[in-house]
Amino acid sequence: MAADVPEAPWEGLSAGAVAGEALAAGCALSLVPPVTGGPAAGMFLYRADGAPMPEVPLPAPLAATVRRLGVPAADGLVEVTGWHLPLAEAVPLLLGRSRSAAWHPTAVEWEQAARLGVRLVAAGLVRPALGTDGTGRWRVGPLPDAALQAADELAHHMSPHAHAVVGDGPAPPARDAVLVFLDSVADGLVRTPAAVMFGSGPFTGPAGERVPPAEAEAVRPWLDALEDRWDDGPPPRLVLEMGEPSEREALAGRLTGRLLLDTGPGREGGEVAAHLLWSGRAFPRGVDRHRSRERVGRRLERLERLCPGLSGLASRPGA
Repeated sequence: MAADVPEAPWEGLSAGAVAGEALAAGCALSLVPPVTGGPAAGMFLYRADGAPMPEVPLPAPLAATVRRLGVPAADGLVEVTGWHLPLAEAVPLLLGRSRSAAWHPTAVEWEQAARLGVRLVAAGLVRPALGTDGTGRWRVGPLPDAALQAADELAHHMSPHAHAVVGDGPAPPARDAVLVFLDSVADGLVRTPAAVMFGSGPFTGPAGERVPPAEAEAVRPWLDALEDRWDDGPPPRLVLEMGEPSEREALAGRLTGRLLLDTGPGREGGEVAAHLLWSGRAFPRGVDRHRSRERVGRRLERLERLCPGLSGLASRPGA
């Protein structure tokens, strides 16, 4: 059934209040994937049947936009007119949902993700990090097994419509979308109080601010050492498997390869494609699936930093 979104006028209402009216009317909600090196761009409010949202004046920062969506019911990508809601407005709206509100399942799923993100921040499970482009940000972590399992459960039950927006690449898998969202919630919640105490900076000012290159080079080893201290297991061994080039690739001077995770001697499963392990579509037997994915994710992030030419093989969400 199509969402019956109320028409204007909405004079005097905030962006959150107008978005709340749309959610109460049954609109779907999808994550807007981040651009390279940044947090989640926001949330996309749209009618699940693809009908356009009302073309009416909207209170800032809510804005009308057209997005490409990749959903199983569609034969290819479809363009949908909806509303863009920044994450700073979306999170309080999600957390304020009344239990009696008949929201679309996608909105309920993101409400659950927002509550998980807030619980992680409240527990102090946040850490500073640097994006591959040098931007300072906050991420959730180190995550205990229960938190990793909760994130996986959210992803497992998540509707494809909740992560259908296509960005620079294809729509992100559910687990990638959940982790990017949790990191973005942490980044938004920690920045404001940190700025009050320490002033504006890459980790306390507006999102997207870059750390000066000299400072970034100095702080990265410290951040890497922190991650290594949290991980009590051996680093995963990665294997770069190169295929024999085709005639066209040889003429163009290109090689095709893939990254594999070597599960080690005595482990069942042999070598597993690293991107399948990170996305949760495969995991080696005899190895904890949650911990191994986190270790591989960190290893791929560092590999991409040291060898940008492998970025296509080492890509991971939010990197």
